[in-house]
Amino acid sequence: MYGAVLGLALFLVTHRAMSDDAMITLTYARNLAEHGVWGALPGVTANTQSSPLNMWLLAAGSLLADGRVVHAVGIVLPLTLAVTGRWAEGLRRCLGLHWAAPYLALTLVACSPLLTSTVGLETYLGVATLAGVARYAAADRAAAAGVVAGAALLTRLDMIVPVAVLIFALLPWRRSFPATAVGAVVVVPWHVWSWFALGGAVPDTTWLKSSSGASLTMATSVGSYYFAGWPVATFLTSLPVAMALACGVWALTRGGRHARVVLAALIAGWAHWAMMWLGGAYPQFWYFAPLVACSILATALSLYSSNRLGLATFVAALVLATGSLVASLPVPWTMAYLTGNNARTPQYAAVAADLGRLTGGQPVGSPGEVGALAFHAPVPVVDYLTHPALTRPLLDERYRDAGPIKQTLLRWNWAHRETLTPTPLPRYQLAFIGVGLPSGREVARWQVLDSAEQPRTLILLDTALTR
Repeated sequence: MYGAVLGLALFLVTHRAMSDDAMITLTYARNLAEHGVWGALPGVTANTQSSPLNMWLLAAGSLLADGRVVHAVGIVLPLTLAVTGRWAEGLRRCLGLHWAAPYLALTLVACSPLLTSTVGLETYLGVATLAGVARYAAADRAAAAGVVAGAALLTRLDMIVPVAVLIFALLPWRRSFPATAVGAVVVVPWHVWSWFALGGAVPDTTWLKSSSGASLTMATSVGSYYFAGWPVATFLTSLPVAMALACGVWALTRGGRHARVVLAALIAGWAHWAMMWLGGAYPQFWYFAPLVACSILATALSLYSSNRLGLATFVAALVLATGSLVASLPVPWTMAYLTGNNARTPQYAAVAADLGRLTGGQPVGSPGEVGALAFHAPVPVVDYLTHPALTRPLLDERYRDAGPIKQTLLRWNWAHRETLTPTPLPRYQLAFIGVGLPSGREVARWQVLDSAEQPRTLILLDTALTR
């Protein structure tokens, strides 16, 4: 119940400020619920959605909410945090810890500036599955751990690393393999279907957002980007991570099953971060979520290891109060922390409302962020995340730049993808002044504020005469 209340409160605070990537997810879910199409555009199948499980839940929630997919988040998020709390309580009972441990973990998860910024994405679902795998693996329930592990991989495929750490670290060695087999039974059918129906066993974004070649990495971005742009929010997000490292040292000296779970959670989070770093993933803020969530779990399990809480209670309460304050103001949010978007979601919605009149109903090219525009516009807004004809050239470029092993994997992954006929670029193009502005006749312009509250100018161009 506590988790459900936190989830509902979190939804009410953030529902008007979901990130642009979250709005892409909601557009996918609405299209699935209304048209039965796996993609962001009606009638256009795409393979750029990273979380099938989140998509199914949001589409089902949309049907329950009479087609209002934003309200579906208000159904899925409380249920997700309620399940997280249930599994955290089960883990607490299994380890014989203080009753407050799951409450602390839930509150820190619900108040982390980074995690709260991911509402609408699959992040909280991933947090729940990690708690579930830890709960069942610690209790030596291999089949249940395997089922939840499969759900974790349906949430995000990169969850395979922290899930594997938890299973092989907490289950007896011989029982970890049956758990892995059960997880495979859960997750493999989707990827086989995706291989044939969507043209790739894994989403296209797996290749587009790894080995990106960007100057920012999962290591360098923390200081040069996140701390520089959002110092307080980044500090509060990082605090449980730092505390968890100290808890890991404590666990190494203590020993026993409880300490083993703490270490497993800590290693699982850092292993995921290392995989994303070594894979060259662009440091999207939600890629840090497994590290943050596992660190919170390790911290809560360590702080409440006995009934003699003392200084640990004070430290936990201080972290909780400070994190809650930052994560809840101002209310309601107009832009989530750490997003780095070029405009706020309500501003994109206002722009989108004008596009039908300005373009005569014709498609529009996105200015680099497509989620809120595609969700609110009465016309198709296209870019590489919404239209496969624009995705394909980027994938082909990744193939040319890949080594022999990766090229072999890509050829196998794309064995069943369709041959696409060239699609002309939209006549109308949205662009921000100062960011690779194409040539064309200006049709309209809007003044917006980016995540740093700096003014930006968004313009609509008619490029017909320049082609």
